Amino acid sequence: MCRLPPPVFLRILCGLLLLALPGRLPAEEEPAEEAGAETILVRARPVVSDAVAVELIDEEQLERLADDSTAAALERLVAVHGASGRRGERGLQLRGFSQRQVAVMLDGVPLALPFDGQLSLDWLPADWVRQIQIVKGPGSLQFGPNGVGGAINLLTREAGAGATLKLDLRAADLDRMDLGVHHAQRLGSLGWSLSAGYRRVDGFRLSRAFVPTANEDGGLRENSDSELAHGMLRVGWRSGVHRLGLSAWRIEGERGMAPSTRLSRPRYWRFGLWRAQGLALRHAWKLPAGLGQADEVIWLRSYANRVDAFDDANYDSQLSARAFSSRYDDLSLGLRLRARGLVDSGLGAWIWRAWLGLQHDQHLQDEGVALGRSLLTLAPELDWLPSERWLLSASVQGDLEFAHEAEDQSAQQAWSLGPLLAAKLNVFSELHIQLSAALRSRFPNLKERFDGLDGIRLANPDLKAESAWHFGLEASWRPRKNLWLKLAGFDAELIDRIENRPVTGADGLPAEQLQNLGRARMLGLEFLGGYQPWDLLALRLSYQFLSARRLDEDEPLAYRPAHRLILGVDLRPVKGLVFSTDLRVVGPQDFLHPETLVWGSLGTYLLWDARLRWQANDWLQLYLKGSNLLDAQYMTEFGFPDPGLELWLGLRLTAA
Repeated sequence: MCRLPPPVFLRILCGLLLLALPGRLPAEEEPAEEAGAETILVRARPVVSDAVAVELIDEEQLERLADDSTAAALERLVAVHGASGRRGERGLQLRGFSQRQVAVMLDGVPLALPFDGQLSLDWLPADWVRQIQIVKGPGSLQFGPNGVGGAINLLTREAGAGATLKLDLRAADLDRMDLGVHHAQRLGSLGWSLSAGYRRVDGFRLSRAFVPTANEDGGLRENSDSELAHGMLRVGWRSGVHRLGLSAWRIEGERGMAPSTRLSRPRYWRFGLWRAQGLALRHAWKLPAGLGQADEVIWLRSYANRVDAFDDANYDSQLSARAFSSRYDDLSLGLRLRARGLVDSGLGAWIWRAWLGLQHDQHLQDEGVALGRSLLTLAPELDWLPSERWLLSASVQGDLEFAHEAEDQSAQQAWSLGPLLAAKLNVFSELHIQLSAALRSRFPNLKERFDGLDGIRLANPDLKAESAWHFGLEASWRPRKNLWLKLAGFDAELIDRIENRPVTGADGLPAEQLQNLGRARMLGLEFLGGYQPWDLLALRLSYQFLSARRLDEDEPLAYRPAHRLILGVDLRPVKGLVFSTDLRVVGPQDFLHPETLVWGSLGTYLLWDARLRWQANDWLQLYLKGSNLLDAQYMTEFGFPDPGLELWLGLRLTAA
């Protein structure tokens, strides 16, 4: 069983819960809503200053190519790069920052394992998500701690929204299938939604161009099977000026971790169990005397996984020294309060925001080792609109951390302070320019700080937070109603970067330890554009150049492609028929060979995906989807080839 949080955390949490309870409000007053958005009160959508660039991916865009996971949907953004490695999971990068350095949220609540700081989003069903908010670089202040490289917020559907009943079925063959069902209903002030699904893949097929190796003979990828079941319940209730929301979800499955095709000693590992579940209670209300709005959320997340390491590719014995079974249980709980309001004055309008969060994380291993930490975050923000053309924003985020081991109850204390300055200039109605500068930080996760391995890897409880200075400039222009263009430049310098260093252990033998010794710089440009010459045709083009290098040593950062190009086309030749296609070009990536420690390069690759969708009538939709239609042979991490050509047939039945 998991240990209870430290008493000091519970006392603070209970005190804030009492402060969060609203007073009685007049029944005729209604909480204000954001323009063009669903009710934010139960949605817990973070309110970010308009001076900070935020990219929104709506439900229509998510539906284009019917991706089966949230990770796959995110990779269609030019700023996001994905890679699969030795754990069989999909890791993401945002403008060169790894997923551990990005604050990933589900409805504004952290979505990451406390132990190693990330959760693979290919476990998360894409049909849960109706919108994605991507904050690149400095604008992650209103999303809480540890967003040194930005933030990704995944918004699920509102309770009661959508079709009364919807059934989705897609399959490539009898060994690869995905089934999902969704129900939504609203009765007066009460609404609810229920989703459930099941996914089974007996393994993915490699490209026909794959050359067999000693560890992989081609065809169906070794140990790449997976099985997953998931469910989500949302309930929402409206009463006068109050909004209440309850959400509960669970994902459980197992999967193989495909071994390296190139290393001389590959791993034969499997996730015998992988489980994540969450519970959140939300409340929103209007502050008295017209001061503004407030909302709060109490949440709980628990994660469990069991890794089984086997002797060989038969995956049926655990007799060698390399074999083991390890069980991890993680728990994360917390409270987040927000308030915001508008004040008019003779000097213009002022928008104020305040954000307060408490979070406790803990990790328990099967050996009985317990690790934990508590985080307190405070972030005030102020926007000033002196005229219709200008918006100026200033904010600061303060974080305080207490981390500890069970054997040593003395907590390691650390703090960080991150200012943000931003401005938006409306040159004219069609041209907007945004500038920003900020300092962001990330505390080391529990694994980085406390995990050690028999004198080979030494723990470092004194590990400090890594920080990054961000500078951004973005211009967006819509010269015509059917044409839009966006150009962005960014520069981020990472200091106190956490990385492995060779050290001497207590026994005098060589070892390694994570230390704050590195510095790195992510410098780049992004271009995004869209053009719709006719109602039946829409075109999109995006490109990113990224220079990601270490500053302490003249070396590149591994697996950061310098170039990414995405061309998208949507064609609607007749009513009910839609053809969507994406062409992605990813440039070469430098990597360090894990055995020889010699630098190499993964070549440029091209991916072509397409989907043909036919809406036969109000209740029936059919589609055919193809991924990697050119059957390209490529790797996103050395020794781990990605899937070749895949074809899927899909069916959707809808009852209004």
